[in-house]
Formats: sequence, C-alpha cells, structure tokens
Amino acid sequence: MTIVSGKLDEAESGREASFLALDNGAGGRKRRLLVLADGRTAVVSLSVRTFKRSRQSYGYMQFKIDGKTVTRYVGKVTAEDKSASLKLGWKLLRHRKLAESNGWQWHQ
Repeated sequence: MTIVSGKLDEAESGREASFLALDNGAGGRKRRLLVLADGRTAVVSLSVRTFKRSRQSYGYMQFKIDGKTVTRYVGKVTAEDKSASLKLGWKLLRHRKLAESNGWQWHQ
C-alpha cells in the first residue's frame, strides 16, 4: 500500500480516534458488543447527528450484519460537545433497553 502525502496515516489516526471516542462513551470496548438472537456478535456504534437549523443532536445505534447496516433511533442527545453526547446516548441506549426490546442482549 502506498502512502501519498501522509493521507493514509491521517485517515487511520482519525478512524482510531473515532473508535476510541465510541469506546470511551460506552464505558469500554466490551460494552459495545451485542449478541444477536442467532448468537452472532456485532460491535455497536452510536452515531450522533446534529441538525444545524435546530442545533439539536440525536443518537442512533448502528451495527453491520451480513453486509447490511442495522440502525435504531436512541433519542435526543444534545450536550456541550460530541463526547458528552456520546456518553448520554450510551446511557439512553442502555436505560431504554433498546437492544433487549429487539431480541438482542449485551455481551457479558
């Protein structure tokens, strides 16, 4: 693989920072593991989408299985910054038992 102008390094470090932010928001990487109804395990991400007009942020639980992205609405996660929004989103996700209501369970 060829690195052109350090762009690959920047992309990799940006991706790692994103994963680290998700891990921190969830309380650790293991807290992102979801066991599906068929026993397979998926790594859950929390997407925070902020709408410019309203300045409100909303969280969405996401994971990929069989090449398809599964997305579930978590709720309003507006906070001081993205890190705080992620933490709030993970708290809401667990509190509302979103995974359990879909027949999934968190890895123990």
